[in-house]
Amino acid sequence: MKNLSIKQKLLLAFFLISFVPFFVISHLNIAAVKKSLFNSEIQKLLAGANLTAEKINSFITTNTNSISREAQFPTYAAFIEANTPRSKELLKHAAMLVKLCCRKQYEIYIQYYFITGISGEVLFSSDPSIEGTSFAGHSFIADVFKSGVPQSILYSKGPLAGIYFSAPVKNEKNDIIGLVCIKYNFSILQHMVSNCNDIAGEESFAVLIDKDGICVASGKYPDLIGKNLEGTLKINGGINKNESETGAGIIYNENDIYKINDEYYHYAGDMLIKNKYSKVFFLQPAGKFYKIVGKQLDIILFFSLLVLIVSFGGGWFIWKKLVDPIENLTKAVKNFSLDSPEPGVKIISNDEIGTLAASFNQMSERLKAAHEKLKESEKKWEFAIIGSGDGVWDWNVKTNKIFLSKRWKEMFKIDIEEDIVDASSVSFFMHPDDKSEMWEKINACVKGEIESFSSEHRVLLKDGSIRWTLARGRTVSYGEDGMPLRFIGTNTDITARKEAEENYKKARDLAQKANELKTQFLANMSHEIRTPMNGIIGFTKLLLMSDLKTDQKEHINIIKMSSEHLLNIINDILDFSKLEAGKFKIVNESFSFDEFISKVNDFARPLFFNKNIEFNLSVAAELKNINIVADPLRLNQILINLISNAAKFTERGSVSLCVEKIQSGDPDEKLKFVISDTGIGIEAAKVNEIFNAFHQLDGSYTKKFSGTGLGLAIVKELVGLMRGEIRVESELDRGSVFTFEIPFSPHSRPKEDKLYQDARSRPLEAARSYNGLKALVADDDGTSRLLIKTLLETRGFDVMTAENGREAVERFENEKIDLIIMDIQMPELDGVGAIKAIRRKDAATGKKTPIIVASAYAGKDEQQSFADCGADECVSKPIEFDNFWAHVKVHIDK
Repeated sequence: MKNLSIKQKLLLAFFLISFVPFFVISHLNIAAVKKSLFNSEIQKLLAGANLTAEKINSFITTNTNSISREAQFPTYAAFIEANTPRSKELLKHAAMLVKLCCRKQYEIYIQYYFITGISGEVLFSSDPSIEGTSFAGHSFIADVFKSGVPQSILYSKGPLAGIYFSAPVKNEKNDIIGLVCIKYNFSILQHMVSNCNDIAGEESFAVLIDKDGICVASGKYPDLIGKNLEGTLKINGGINKNESETGAGIIYNENDIYKINDEYYHYAGDMLIKNKYSKVFFLQPAGKFYKIVGKQLDIILFFSLLVLIVSFGGGWFIWKKLVDPIENLTKAVKNFSLDSPEPGVKIISNDEIGTLAASFNQMSERLKAAHEKLKESEKKWEFAIIGSGDGVWDWNVKTNKIFLSKRWKEMFKIDIEEDIVDASSVSFFMHPDDKSEMWEKINACVKGEIESFSSEHRVLLKDGSIRWTLARGRTVSYGEDGMPLRFIGTNTDITARKEAEENYKKARDLAQKANELKTQFLANMSHEIRTPMNGIIGFTKLLLMSDLKTDQKEHINIIKMSSEHLLNIINDILDFSKLEAGKFKIVNESFSFDEFISKVNDFARPLFFNKNIEFNLSVAAELKNINIVADPLRLNQILINLISNAAKFTERGSVSLCVEKIQSGDPDEKLKFVISDTGIGIEAAKVNEIFNAFHQLDGSYTKKFSGTGLGLAIVKELVGLMRGEIRVESELDRGSVFTFEIPFSPHSRPKEDKLYQDARSRPLEAARSYNGLKALVADDDGTSRLLIKTLLETRGFDVMTAENGREAVERFENEKIDLIIMDIQMPELDGVGAIKAIRRKDAATGKKTPIIVASAYAGKDEQQSFADCGADECVSKPIEFDNFWAHVKVHIDK
């Protein structure tokens, strides 16, 4: 040191103080950079391996879960247990269900799918050539039968090479009776692996190796598939078959490389699936790495020589060149933010620092692009949610944390700043009465029993108000055990809809109540109107039976016809109200079609006699001398209405009624009725309006034809109730043709009661006198009471009267009564109560006094109820004298 000059000492000092530390630090720095670069590349490879493994794992998990769920479908158990020959539809259905197990995009890679019995023999397959083949003893069969859980098995070689997904099929006793299996070609793995090329860097690719070291799939070199790479590729002594189930990744040092197709590669691997010992390896060319290291060594040598030559200015220059880029990169990394990213790091060299800077800039740009896409997606999602007005939630079952959207919190007026809260803090918003039902559905989802749920329930807000919400949720993530891990759903405020439904219900109830009141009013009006009409029509008939002058008879006949016309109008209004209220019933019974059509003819003839119009009746020969099952009362009402209508609107020419039987293909046959006339006809524009209620073709004050406009509306409803249809064809001034068809059933002729035959065969004038017999008439209406009393007295009855049911019972107890005519609606005790009391007295004495009900309430239902309480017959008010005497004769002449 003493012999050295100051310059030399300065040089030595500079060398010792500057170059040596710089050299050591540079060496260490390069080593660190080299290691960092290597680890960075390895991490990229590991990430690529993990991503590829995750993709394959997802494919395996999805198929395992899918086939597990599908195997539980009862169709498979039914198919396996079915006796031969098996149903083709069942085979197709089973094939369709198996096919649904795979995703649509992977369907082309399925080699075949099949169903086996407990013996392992193939019962059904998409490849008929393997039907009957036994797979007993193979892992994908034996493991399922042994464990009872779905399996995924990979065979890399041999005749069974492929991927098998199998699941047990159980019967109702939960016993395993067979399995469902899908086999994929290895090409599915090659497809997945190839799609992962370059994700860990340029020219990087994946290789899938099974537990025996056989290459199953290769992203870059397909010729490696099927080769044993355990020794060739230096896979750390082979895949350890006793390796733990953790699936930890394997990282190799920079000396772990292998040569393939004259190129060296670094690689890293990751376990594919638990207990299967297959691994994914990701490879990247090693040449690029060594080129970077070589450049770094050249830079070190250059700077070392430069330090020896230049002064502190050169050192400062070198300092600036080496340290500033690192500081800029470090600062950029430290200050990097997705919301306000830095412009980027300036690249001033192609060395490791430049590579890092370039990598950082690339990463920054990718992150920014991904962030922008994410923000765009979130904005669209937010717009969609805002537009729908729904609140969104995302529940993690494992952590019991739930994300609540802004709209969700606004909807239920919750002041919570955090977006993610404990799920338990949300349940208290449910209404106490709705909690149990809601939690049943949620728990069913959590247990994996259902995939989605929907519930309408109430929410109790903090201010005490109640809102209705529609909650919908579904499972979006499952654990390895197949149980749900994550649910996403929405809440919709349906309070307005619920209030509208409640208002509608109240309005409907009010309308229904009003309709019932209207029906009750019309029923009461029926009774109140029919009662005086009974007196008017009855006494008119009695007058006509007395000796009158010609002009008096004519006047009385006019009163009778007007009264009957008024009664028909009343009947139309009441029938229409019943039809409108849905209380009109069709009562089918067996009756003689000859007698029925004869009565229709008897009614129709007088309608045309005075108008000098011809009436033609044509009945098919096959309808003669038969009984049919239908509703004779309503069929008669339809025909009379249509014939009367034709008579009203026909001034000249003729009216025809044609009846025939047609085949319908149904168990019931059909009757076809055609009523045609040569009347005024209907304009084409108004044909479709004639069946509307209260509609008349001429509504003016000068109209020629009268009517309520209800007749055809009632006809259409009655035809519909009888399961038929009606149509009309008409031409103005040319006439109209009404056609309707109704189903009927042929029926054997019943033997008619001898008493009724006698009563009908003998004319009323020839009936014997009833002198000496006592009759009791119970009716609160004096007119009806007097009418029936007078009618009975014309045949010699000794008649007593009662104004109510109680008085009638007392008269019956004190007198010997041979006949009782009973009204129903009476004060103190009604007719039903009086009939029951009289029947109790009869039971005590062992006799049965004939009781005939004469009431305005005389429909089919009412007649049956009167018969149930003890009445023998029922006649409707106004009373038809012939019908009345026929009933009297039946019971008095017994």
